[in-house]
Amino acid sequence: MAQLQPGMRAERVATGRLAMNVLSTERSDGEAIYPPQPMVTQTRAVLERYQSRGGGYREVVIANAGHSSHIEQPQRFREAFFAHLRRRQ
Repeated sequence: MAQLQPGMRAERVATGRLAMNVLSTERSDGEAIYPPQPMVTQTRAVLERYQSRGGGYREVVIANAGHSSHIEQPQRFREAFFAHLRRRQ
C-alpha cells in the first residue's frame, strides 16, 4: 500500500458482511473527515452534459449503502430500480 500523506489515515470499516478500507483526513481535534470522492463529481458532470443535450437521469442515494447497494440495502435498491423501470415504460 502507498504511504499516506501527513494528516491522512486508512481505517477498516465493516457493515454486516461487507468490509472496506476507507481513507480519511483528520481535523485538528482528531475527528475524521471523509471528503467527497472525485469520481462522483466526474460522473455527475457527464450526466449533466448528457441531460443538457436532451437526455435524462435521476440520482438516487440509498442511505447506509456504498458501492453494493443491491446487497447492502436490497429492498430499497429494488424499490428504486423497479420505480425506474416503470417510469421508462
